[in-house]
Amino acid sequence: MKVGLTAVAAAAAILAIFPAAGWAQPQPKPLVNADIVKMVKAGIGEDTILLAIQSKPGSFDTSPEALIGLKQQGVTPAILKAMLGASPAAPAPPPADPPAAPPAQQAPPQQSQADQGSVGAWVGIYGVCPRNDLVVFKPTVYANQIELARLACNTFFYVAAQPGTYKFCATKGKCTTAEITLNGPFYFRVLPTTLSYSISPIDASIAEEQIARHNVVALDPGKVLAPKMVTMTTNSSPAVLLSAQ
Repeated sequence: MKVGLTAVAAAAAILAIFPAAGWAQPQPKPLVNADIVKMVKAGIGEDTILLAIQSKPGSFDTSPEALIGLKQQGVTPAILKAMLGASPAAPAPPPADPPAAPPAQQAPPQQSQADQGSVGAWVGIYGVCPRNDLVVFKPTVYANQIELARLACNTFFYVAAQPGTYKFCATKGKCTTAEITLNGPFYFRVLPTTLSYSISPIDASIAEEQIARHNVVALDPGKVLAPKMVTMTTNSSPAVLLSAQ
């Protein structure tokens, strides 16, 4: 009995010394692409994975290349769409301290995208062909009459465009006109038609989902006609940006 009373007294003494102490609750670890792939490979149902995405914070890589890789790992379109909706926007950079020079001598600020060194917006162009259908698909894509590349079935490429009005064509005469701003990225989809091709602007989230669903891959560099303007990745700007009309 003395041992028991001693233990109780010790516990009471600890509580008396730290009356306001509390246990810190660990923050939940956000879900990443690898977690989704693990759950898919483990055979967890789509509904359960969707619930996990909705109930936990996420830090997903939803670039076109990452979405293509997830699709190849067996991730369903519904899960890809949920990951796109759950990905938080990149935090805005903190405002810079004003320089010491007088305002009259200060150069005007220049707008630019985080992943580009010049003023411009990313424009992705991709082609989609019907499945199980023999299609001769090799349209030449133009931007303001500049030959960019010969697109192939289920392939994509990028250009960077300065703000302004552009005329994008899939072969001459099959064109669409669009206004490009700094609020990119922008996407254009090329489809085969009975006699030729069509090209039209597509919402970015829909385009990225279609690129993943159709296993669209980067265009063969051998089909590029303007190598200084065309790139297969958005990690760095091309040497030359498209100019508006």
